[in-house]
Amino acid sequence: MPIANLTIEAIGPGTSPLNFTHYSCYEPTVGSSRLFDKQADRIPPENITWINSSITVAAPQETFSKDLVEGWNLISLPLTADNMTVSSVFSSVAGKYDAIYRYDAETHNWVALGADDTLENGVGYFIHMTENGTWTYQGSAYTAMSISA
Repeated sequence: MPIANLTIEAIGPGTSPLNFTHYSCYEPTVGSSRLFDKQADRIPPENITWINSSITVAAPQETFSKDLVEGWNLISLPLTADNMTVSSVFSSVAGKYDAIYRYDAETHNWVALGADDTLENGVGYFIHMTENGTWTYQGSAYTAMSISA
């Protein structure tokens, strides 16, 4: 039986806990809460079960588009997609590239990426285009980055 309508306003994307608390207060006091049924009878606190949960707010989806020219192109990913694999993010230029690399600063080596490898925001990638193409993909804006010193 629904007993309340709540409006929850998000200030940004992400997941936050929803914690419900209740305390008994039989005197009218600022900040006290009481629940009543449809007949306006008070529901005793011992008859109320509060279930904590979480709320997830998705960021608005955007489309990123960039023209890539034949040869090597240096790119990064401004959006976070649900599927961050090479094959998904670069599906709009499938068949128009033959290599994607990232540089591993720890090993000082170039790492070739395959179709099932996962891409990361904040990393630079070199993509070798065999012909011109327009790269597009959808996701939400990448807004935070941590860089180790």
